[in-house]
Amino acid sequence: MSELNDFENMDFGAGSGKLIIPPADVVRAPAELFDEIFRVIKNHVICDEEHAIVVVLWIVLTYIPDATGIAPILVVNAPERACGKSVLLAIVECLVNKPLATSNMTPASMFRLLDERHPTMLMDEADTFLYGKTEMHGMLNAGYSSQNPFVYRTETVKDRLVAVAYNVFGPKALAGIAMHKVLPDSTMSRGFNIEMRRKLPGESVERIRPGKMSERFAGLRADLKRFAKDHREQVLVEYDDLPQELGDRMLDNWAPLFAIARCGGPVWIDRAKTAALALAKAGSDFQSQSNSLLMDIREILEGHEATTITTADLLTKLTDDASYGWNTYNQGKAMNARQLARILGNYKIRPKTVRQSQYSTPKGYVVQDFRDAFSRYLPAEEPDIVEDSAAIQQPFAPLHVKDAQSVPPTAEGEAF
Repeated sequence: MSELNDFENMDFGAGSGKLIIPPADVVRAPAELFDEIFRVIKNHVICDEEHAIVVVLWIVLTYIPDATGIAPILVVNAPERACGKSVLLAIVECLVNKPLATSNMTPASMFRLLDERHPTMLMDEADTFLYGKTEMHGMLNAGYSSQNPFVYRTETVKDRLVAVAYNVFGPKALAGIAMHKVLPDSTMSRGFNIEMRRKLPGESVERIRPGKMSERFAGLRADLKRFAKDHREQVLVEYDDLPQELGDRMLDNWAPLFAIARCGGPVWIDRAKTAALALAKAGSDFQSQSNSLLMDIREILEGHEATTITTADLLTKLTDDASYGWNTYNQGKAMNARQLARILGNYKIRPKTVRQSQYSTPKGYVVQDFRDAFSRYLPAEEPDIVEDSAAIQQPFAPLHVKDAQSVPPTAEGEAF
C-alpha cells in the first residue's frame, strides 16, 4: 500500500487534476469545512439530516482511511428510482480521496484495482450487478477491516501456480434500489444505510451540470487534503466516549467518524451522537431478511398441527401471501427450495426427509427444529390480553384511602 502520508502524490480522479493544498495560515477550520460539505449535500438531494452528517464524516474519512483500521461501507439506498442516489454518489465522487467510480465490475478486476490503486471505490447501480455475487460480497466484507484485508487467488508466476494475496481494504460506497435485498446481512452491518427520498412537489434541490461538478468542488477537495495533513495525528487518537446504546458492530463503524467529528468541536460531536442514535434506532426497527423469514414462518406454523411440514407446503404458504414478499424474492420470482434452505441453514435448521405416507417421503422440515431459532432470534410473542371483569367494573382502584375519599362518586351510567 502506498504511503498515506504522501499527500502531494494523491490523485483524485473525476477529472480533478493536480490540486494545490492551501497554506496552513489560510486553511478553514474543520467545523467550517464540515458545515460546507453538509450544505452541499442538503442543497442537492433529499435525505434526513442525520444521514447527511454520516456522509460528511465518511467523505472526510476517505482521506485518512487507516485512521482506525475500519473502513465502513456507505450504502446509498433508495426504495424507487428518481430518489437522488446517483446524484449523491456523484457529489461524493467529486469530494472523496482517489475516487474510482463504476456501474459494473468483475470480481477479478475488483480485487486487482483495490490492491494496486487503493482507491475510494464507488459503485452505482449496485443492485443490478451485486445480486447473488457471493465472491464480491466476500471482498466487501474483507475490505472492511485492515486487520485481515486479504483475499487469496491462485496465479501463474514463472510457470508455477502460487497463492497471491490481494489487499482489498479501503472505503467503498454502493448505491442502488432496495440494497438490503441485494447484500447479505453481514455486509449491510458493516456500514451505514443512507436512505434517500423522492422529493415532494413543494420541495426543490439545486441541479448541478455533470461536467462542472469536479471544477466546482476543487476548493473543497483541496481543503480536505489540507485537513488530512493537519489533523491526521488527532484522528489517530481513539475517541472513547461513544454512545453505549450502539451495538458492537455499530461501535466499530462509528469509531473513525467520531474521531473525525472531534476535530470539528463539541457541535459536531453532538451531531455525530444524534446521527448515531438515529441510525441505531432505524437499524433496530429494520428486520434483517433472515429475521423476517423466521417471523413469517412462526406465523405460518402457529396453525400447523403436524410435527413436520414439507418444503413444498412451506414455500407455498410463504409465496402465496404477497404480504410476506417472498413471491418476488428471486429477482422478481418466487423463493425456491435451495434459497429457503440456505437462509434457514444459518440457524441450524436443515431439510430432512419427512414421511407423509408409506409411498410419500418428500423433503421438509421438523417443526420442533424451528423452536430454538424462534426463542433466540425473535422477540417474544405478546400474550393475548384477557379482560378482567373486576377491573372493568372498577378501572381506577384507589391506592390510598385518602385518595379514594377525595374522588367524587360517579353517577350511574356516566362514562369516565
